[in-house]
Amino acid sequence: MPEGDFDTPWHSHPFWQFDYYEDSQSVGLLLEDKTINIRNEKKIILIPPYVTHKIKAQGPYICYAIKFDSENPLFLNIKPSVLHLGLYGGIIEKILNYIPEKNEPDVQIMASYINLLLLNIAKEQGPVPVPSGKATDHRIESAIVYIKNKILEKISPHDVAKHIKMSVTHFTRIFRAETGHTPMEYVRQLRIRKAADMLKFSDMNISQISDTLNFPDLHTFSRSFKMETGVSPRDFRKKKKKT
Repeated sequence: MPEGDFDTPWHSHPFWQFDYYEDSQSVGLLLEDKTINIRNEKKIILIPPYVTHKIKAQGPYICYAIKFDSENPLFLNIKPSVLHLGLYGGIIEKILNYIPEKNEPDVQIMASYINLLLLNIAKEQGPVPVPSGKATDHRIESAIVYIKNKILEKISPHDVAKHIKMSVTHFTRIFRAETGHTPMEYVRQLRIRKAADMLKFSDMNISQISDTLNFPDLHTFSRSFKMETGVSPRDFRKKKKKT
C-alpha cells in the first residue's frame, strides 16, 4: 500500500490498464479532458491504450493494476471509463477474483473475462439496437438494462418484473409487445450472442462458456446455440478461426 503523496508525470502506454482502487484517502486520475476523483471508495478505472493521463494521490491507498493487450477493432470506440461493481452481469467481480496479488491467477480465464467486459463496454458506448424491435416503454427499457447487467447470473421473469415493479403477467405481455419476444426468449438470445463473442474472442472451452452463461447443462447450451445460429458451438468456433 503506497504511503504519502504520489504524483506521476503525464504519460501514456500501448496497453490497456484496468485499475482497481480498493481503498484510498484521496486519489485523482487526470485525463486529457476530465478528472476522476476517488475518496474512500472502491472504484475501477479502465484506461485504453495511448490515452494520456497522470495520477495524483494524497495519503495511503491500495490499487491493483491489470495490464493487457488487445488489438480487437471492436474496442476502438472505448473511452476511459469508471466501472462500478455489480454492472455487466458480475463480469467485473469475476476479473477481480483473478487479481494476481489476491489469488493465483488463471491467465486464460481472466483474459476471457476481460475480453467479455470490453465487448460489453464497446456495445454500451456505441449504438446497440434492441434485438427484434425497439422498446418505447421506459419500463421495458429499464428491464432490458437490468437483463443485460444480470446476464451472467440466474435470472427469471419474476426477478425482472420485481425490479420494474410490475406483475409477471403484465410485464411479460408488455415486453412481448415491445420486443417481439418473451423475456426468457430475449435472455436466451442475449446469452447466445455473448456465447458467440466468447467463442470468437476467448480460449474458454465450450463447457466453461455454457457454465459462465448459466445454461443448465452443455446439451441445452449446444441445442440453443444451434437453434439460434444454425450451427453447433464447435462448428461455429472452427468456422470463425478459419476466417
